[in-house]
Amino acid sequence: MDSLKAAGAPNKPLWDTENNFGLAGPGPANPDQDITGSKAAQWTARTYLDALRLGLSRVYWYSWRPDIELLGIQMNTGSDGAIALQTLEGWITDATFQRCATKGSLVTCGFKRNGKSFSIVWSESGPTNVKVGAFSNKCELDGRCAPISQKKLKVTGPTYFQ
Repeated sequence: MDSLKAAGAPNKPLWDTENNFGLAGPGPANPDQDITGSKAAQWTARTYLDALRLGLSRVYWYSWRPDIELLGIQMNTGSDGAIALQTLEGWITDATFQRCATKGSLVTCGFKRNGKSFSIVWSESGPTNVKVGAFSNKCELDGRCAPISQKKLKVTGPTYFQ
């Protein structure tokens, strides 16, 4: 966003369209990569969370369809990316985005729903300890939630603390 302002671009909504990862090209030195499991879940959720923290107006995923060899992250019912996106949607629907803060490799995005604050936290470089504070539950991108008993936890991908 800063680069656009510095270049004198007009102040217009910025969209991220046809987003996916692991696509081939250009050339044979850059083959396609299949991205599955927790990596697909984390990258999918981070795409949308990064859009919020960077001020993008809209994000569109390419492509919602049965598996296709061309795409790195498959998006269809039951895929790791789709489950993560549905989970993230459940976390933030009807919530107000407050802001994100970065400390070292740890990113914390704050939200508020019905007067109650919650955070989504992740590490940009491997497992990182996070102080839990007053939160009593943590939820993962696969939809699993559990009570918190420790004061510090390791996080890697986006984790919901409430």
